[in-house]
This record gives sequence, C-alpha cells and structure tokens, in this order.
Amino acid sequence: MAARADWIKAGSPRQRSNIFYIKYKKLKCEYRREQRKAVWEYERKELSDIGNLQDLDNEKFWRLLNNKACRKNKKNKKMALEVNGKIITDSQQMADLWANYFEQLATPSEDNENFDRIHRIEIENGVNDLVKKSENALGCRFTAPLTTQEISEVIRSLPNGKAPGYDGITYEHLKFGG
Repeated sequence: MAARADWIKAGSPRQRSNIFYIKYKKLKCEYRREQRKAVWEYERKELSDIGNLQDLDNEKFWRLLNNKACRKNKKNKKMALEVNGKIITDSQQMADLWANYFEQLATPSEDNENFDRIHRIEIENGVNDLVKKSENALGCRFTAPLTTQEISEVIRSLPNGKAPGYDGITYEHLKFGG
C-alpha cells in the first residue's frame, strides 16, 4: 500500500487538510469496503454450498454447518432476527421463536385449510392395524396407550451420530428439535 508508505514518510500527519492523510484514509476506506464485500460474497457462496449439500450429502452438510457455526462463535458477532417488523437480538428469544415455529409446523391443526383429514384417518387406521398385529404376534394386549413420558425416555436413550433414515431425519432431530 503505497499511500500508507507515503503518509509514514511525511511523518504520519493527522491533520484533515494534509494531502497524504486524505489519500491514505480514502484508500484505506476503499480497501476495507472491498474486504467486507469479499467476505460477504464468500459467506454467501458458503451458505449456498451448504444449502445445496443438504439434499445430497448429509455428512458433508453437517460438517460444513458445524464449521460455520464454530467460526461465527469465535467472531462473537451479534445476530438479529426480524419478526413481524420487530428486531430480536436476544438468543433465548430467537431459540423460543424457532421452537414455537417448528412446534406449530409439526402439530397439525384441523382448523388449517391445508389439514388433510383423509390422511389422518389413514394413519389412525394404520396404527390400529399395527397394534392388532402386535397383540396377535406377541400374545399380549396393550392395556394403556403409550404416554409422552415413555416416548420421551425412548427418544432420549437413542444414540447420537447415527445415519438418518430415508426421510433424512436423525436421532438428533428428534432429541433436540423440541
């Protein structure tokens, strides 16, 4: 950076009227602008790569995502989220919003116009058929329905780091998804 060398040779003047100071500050500003632009483009490409890998290579997807998260944490940047015109910066509020969003997404509501009642009936019939087949095969009868506590205990006992099924859902999705 020749402008910096010239500024130093001139005795590092700090007067705003000095030509060397003005030239140095202008070039430094342009350099930082270009640097921020390059970082932004790199991160955009990296996020695009992560998005493309999500459907193709699960292992590489999670490796890139975790590396990205570790780098972000080291930079100690503040994140912000805009919801309904309101800016949220508190990480706990963001986590709560995320959990509520996915809870609503995963909880079917019969009030929703997109709710598929026929599919629900098919699933209920399928579950009833499985229960009857299990009772016949095992020679015992279910006396009470499964409780959410029993299901939660089984989910908590599932091992981490296992490959997902055909649907792409891992045990970690069930354990930490809320």
